[in-house]
Amino acid sequence: MLALSVLLTGCHNQDQADDVLSRYAGRVANVLEQEVHPPERDWESIALPRRRNRTWPVSEVTVGMLDALDLVHCDLLHEVGARNSSLGRLQQPSIRLHHEVRMLAGLLACRQSGAYLAADRYDFRRWLDELIARKETLLPGVFWNAVFAGQEIERLFSLARGSLRISGLESVDASRQALQEVQTLLSRAQTEYGLDATALEAQLAVLHDSSAGGTVLSQLQAATQWLNALTGSMQRGDPRRMCPRGHPTRRARILDNVFRTFYIGEVQPWLADLDRSALAWLQAFQSLRHTLPGPPPPGLQVFLEQTTSLEHPSGVWVRYRQAVPSHARAWQRWLKACALMPSN
Repeated sequence: MLALSVLLTGCHNQDQADDVLSRYAGRVANVLEQEVHPPERDWESIALPRRRNRTWPVSEVTVGMLDALDLVHCDLLHEVGARNSSLGRLQQPSIRLHHEVRMLAGLLACRQSGAYLAADRYDFRRWLDELIARKETLLPGVFWNAVFAGQEIERLFSLARGSLRISGLESVDASRQALQEVQTLLSRAQTEYGLDATALEAQLAVLHDSSAGGTVLSQLQAATQWLNALTGSMQRGDPRRMCPRGHPTRRARILDNVFRTFYIGEVQPWLADLDRSALAWLQAFQSLRHTLPGPPPPGLQVFLEQTTSLEHPSGVWVRYRQAVPSHARAWQRWLKACALMPSN
């Protein structure tokens, strides 16, 4: 009995990538009389790291009471008060970014305008320079945390069962657009020290509700693992035994029907949609990542390389792009040996 026979009983869910792939693999395995073992899902390799491992530790730059009074000349006393309040200290990472960008913009404008000359203390300018320098040093970590330390990124990369729904690819485009908007906002915040807080929160909400990252990664991985398992089985078989004289036999025509009905009819259209949606989404995510200043937190580096990189040799995308043509070549080997290539 073939390893996949148990998977071919019961109802078939056309909207589940695992179901589509397992039925396809089972049909091929039955005709070739080869065993194909269902791949073990390695969720851990594409799981988002814990928050502490994807967060830069960003210390607080406190402003003493006397120094804060001097900031009245820079019109920043209200900003310091908001941050020092109990609610301010519990701000979400994206809200802290809003504060830090506004604060730094105000400090720079204060220094530029010469408003510090109105202060009674003669060392105010030196203190202001030091405060700006410390704020600028910490700001890259605040940017990274605004994207990767919040709940939005956790929902974006959710690997719940629904991530394998083929129809879930429809929401990936909206998520991609949100990533592009976030990139534009954060890029402007770094060059102009101005941030549209309302717009940023709206786009982060879109990411929070999409689970697009989990959908892309889980479907790419499922496709790679199933195709590799089936390709290995097809490579172990000898097509000359099915078509000893190079002419199509009855079994060969059944195999050709499986190829046309299941691979061409079901698997290949899904792979085409997955390829298009995943590539566009990963490109948008990469653009956002490279917009952020400085390197990612060390605990996040490996995850980004393995999951969202378009070049890393052991990454999800590269392995998928290797599995698809390798599987096509396995089909060519069998169809050519039986004179059933579509060109014939």
